Amino acid sequence: GQHPSHCRPPPPPQKEKIKINQNPTVGQSDCYVSLFLPSASFETARTKNIKDCKDPVWNETFCYRIQNQVKNILELIVHDENHCLLDGHPFTVLFDIAKLQLGETICLTFPLDPKCLPKLIITMIFYFFHHGLNARQKELDVRLDYELCPDEKVFIQKRKKIVAAALKRVLCMDNDLQHHEVPVVAIMATGGGARAFTALHGHLLGLQKLNLLDCLTYISGSSGSTWTLSNLYEEPGWSQKDLLGLIAEAQKNMSKCKLDCFTLDQLKKYHDILKQREKDGYKTCITDLWGIFIDQALGNGVMDRCSSTLSEQRHAVNYGQNPLPIYMILNTRDKYSLQEFKEWMEFTPFEVGLLKYGAYIRAEDYGSKFFMGRIMKKIPESHICFLKGMWSNVFSYNLLDAWHKIDSSEDSFWYSYTHDKTKQIENVCLSDTVLDTFPNQLMTSLEYLSLIDTAAYIDTSYAPLMKPERKVDVIIHLNYSSEKASRYFAKQGIPFPKIDLSREKNLKECYVFEDATDSEAPIVVFFPLINDTFKKYKAPGMKRGPTEMKQGEVDVTSLCSPYEIKNFQYTKENFDKLIELTSYNIQNNKNLILQALQRAIERKKPRTKQTSSQI
Repeated sequence: GQHPSHCRPPPPPQKEKIKINQNPTVGQSDCYVSLFLPSASFETARTKNIKDCKDPVWNETFCYRIQNQVKNILELIVHDENHCLLDGHPFTVLFDIAKLQLGETICLTFPLDPKCLPKLIITMIFYFFHHGLNARQKELDVRLDYELCPDEKVFIQKRKKIVAAALKRVLCMDNDLQHHEVPVVAIMATGGGARAFTALHGHLLGLQKLNLLDCLTYISGSSGSTWTLSNLYEEPGWSQKDLLGLIAEAQKNMSKCKLDCFTLDQLKKYHDILKQREKDGYKTCITDLWGIFIDQALGNGVMDRCSSTLSEQRHAVNYGQNPLPIYMILNTRDKYSLQEFKEWMEFTPFEVGLLKYGAYIRAEDYGSKFFMGRIMKKIPESHICFLKGMWSNVFSYNLLDAWHKIDSSEDSFWYSYTHDKTKQIENVCLSDTVLDTFPNQLMTSLEYLSLIDTAAYIDTSYAPLMKPERKVDVIIHLNYSSEKASRYFAKQGIPFPKIDLSREKNLKECYVFEDATDSEAPIVVFFPLINDTFKKYKAPGMKRGPTEMKQGEVDVTSLCSPYEIKNFQYTKENFDKLIELTSYNIQNNKNLILQALQRAIERKKPRTKQTSSQI
């Protein structure tokens, strides 16, 4: 059932036991009875078929675990396999479970058709599970709680020690920070295809050169920035290594010809991978093919690293050695626009969950089939390449269009993978429930979640960082969309500083926003993707010579930019320029970043009322 915000988990379920034990005298027939209780199960249960029997007695028991907050209508249908008795039309009985009293055993008689099947006799037992709340919670495979999971809490304790030591060094502090004085600093990276993939590498390099990577607790990403994060977190100690090595590998991938990903040999391998995915129990479509392409084009190659999964990224955070990555996507409904219905869904190496409901599952269980908080069918954990495709599935439409130009035949093997445009994922958490007067005619639980790239609505990964339990103090926003995010969170009543850059004729490299009247609102350090002083300076304080001016010409804004969002191949020169620009913008605004960190520490101490300010 639906579990909205600010509500406690639903009360314990009740259990209904149905025993079909007797049927009056009927003609020679092959009868059986089917049972369907849509509020409790997707499955239609049925008795065995009793052949050529005048007085069939099934004597079978069926158990359902039900919720009393919804209307539970049991549908009983008497079938005759050879149609000699019922003339091909089964008899249907609808029974409201609410008519039963808790704890009683009753015998119900349902009149049918006096001419051929007078009545159906059923014994029902309606009883309550006497388990405590903690016992029930331990039984569930879904965690129903808005609190952080135990693994993340342990991570934070370990990470705080590293952050405290790093802040003491970069801020030149005399005394150690106390546990409660350590601010939670996060990077919020937006999408933007290969441009985001490349730029995030450069931003992280700039932070590394300023010794600020160890000051971070979280890195959230959406769409194209998830490609960078998923590659980095295959290395257990990536933030402790020189990022130039990983950037060189990214340059190699960005500059290679992407047509090589679509040779006949490659397509055959893709075919085998998708077929195996179907055998594992997944539904496949265009975003799976897109994910394989992204991994081959910009990642480490699905066919070379078939064991890489989201849960395996725990090796990169188990000791608090790196910030915790958070990947974002939106859950939608087919019949509703994004303005009407969208839900933020987050992925970490520990858990996957819907923020709205406080419903989470283990990362390794993502993709398995769930019902009533329990795993009904365990499916092998998905390779991370398929998650990459899903997190950035807005770009799969480009692949879809290109593919249909090459081969639009319905007889083609690839038609089934490129026909469905929206990725549908097994229902991993609680689904919405829409109550009605006739529950059997509505889907009380959607079988699948329809997940789309956040870029389809608001290109941001702020949502998980605004979760109150994470207590984020500073957000380093990389790229655009901040003003839109400010309006969104204001509408939701979530503390967030007011950001308005609409009057800025020429954007600066960095802005710092703070709502000094609300200590719950994070300080936002905002970096637009802009080329300003880099045109004249090759490094902070170092002017370019006459022969170096061309290196400062980096077009990131015009329609003719080589970094246009649909471009998935850069020359080595253009890749290096974007890395140098984004790294420079971070380093050139070191003081603003340090001021924000210092201010966050001060805000954790006794303070007086101040007004909203912009640095």
